[in-house]
Parts: sequence; C-alpha cells; structure tokens
Amino acid sequence: MILPGNDVISYGGATFARALVRERLVDEYRLVIQPAALGDGLPLFTELTEPLYLNLVESRSYPAGAAIHVYRTRGMIETLAFRRGGGIRTLETPNNA
Repeated sequence: MILPGNDVISYGGATFARALVRERLVDEYRLVIQPAALGDGLPLFTELTEPLYLNLVESRSYPAGAAIHVYRTRGMIETLAFRRGGGIRTLETPNNA
C-alpha cells in the first residue's frame, strides 16, 4: 500500500529518471516544453512495460514560447477501469486533483 507523504524533488540524469519511472515512484511530472525541434534527445519513458496513464492538471505558457505541463499519475482504480472499459473516463480516486 502506498501512503501519501511529503513532496520529494529528485535531481539526476535521464538514467536516474527512467529508473524512477520504471518503478512507478513518480506521482507528478513537470515537463518543460521548449519551442525547438532538435531531432535527438534522451527519451524518458523507454523502460515502461505497460502504459502509464496521466492526467493533465496544469498548463502554463510563456511569451518566449516555452510551456510547462504538469501531469499526475492516475489512481489504480482509474487504470483498472480504463483497461476493463476500453475508454477514458474520470473516476473519483484519492489521486485525482
């Protein structure tokens, strides 16, 4: 059973981040989108063995073109409902914002 606790911010490279994602230890993602196409980079979600469903809870854009999207992982009940029902729906779970 996973219990709520205090916020933890972790800093590290892509390998460290992928390990946290693989173990499902991240409950919130803050992704910064820069307005540039590089054609290369380190993917974050390469080690997932099944889909990771996220809810967009906040989105901000800035005059220079950058944007920040905040996503939270869906609760286990939502994930099971999605798999069984074949569609996206919002259920009341403790993880919903």
